[in-house]
Amino acid sequence: MKVLCAVDFSDASYNALLWAIGYIEEQGGGELEIIHCLDNRGTGNMFLNKSSFFLENAEKDMKRLAEKIRGLTSHTSLTTLIVTASSKTMIAERAKTINADLIVIGTTGLTDLKDLTVGSVTEYLSRKSDIPVLAIPVDAKFVDIERVVVGIDQVRLNNPQ
Repeated sequence: MKVLCAVDFSDASYNALLWAIGYIEEQGGGELEIIHCLDNRGTGNMFLNKSSFFLENAEKDMKRLAEKIRGLTSHTSLTTLIVTASSKTMIAERAKTINADLIVIGTTGLTDLKDLTVGSVTEYLSRKSDIPVLAIPVDAKFVDIERVVVGIDQVRLNNPQ
């Protein structure tokens, strides 16, 4: 099993990461890639110092995060990636590139105010990704999955039976 987990270093994304680790470990192990996207669209050279500041901080945060969770991944290989790109498109593209089986992402992160105007990354991925997306609520804790509820639109069913 290969899982891509997107993080923005918020509590919600950390919780989603813990959930992903629990899930992969419960499945017997696999591969987990943690991705963080720095979205610098629309910034020119005058923001170069600001961009490198964000990159340096993201690298430090990712290193701390990886160190913090390594003890939880006895059967799971862990890789990290920081990219300068739009979260919405990069996460879906990266999942395809690494042949991920699943994208795991928190339902609320650091962009709450921005979400009011441009929509959340989670919502975008759930509509546009070819890879299944599992959205983890901020307070959800991993437990063995015993039951899955599927919501479908009956009008779209070719064979409702």
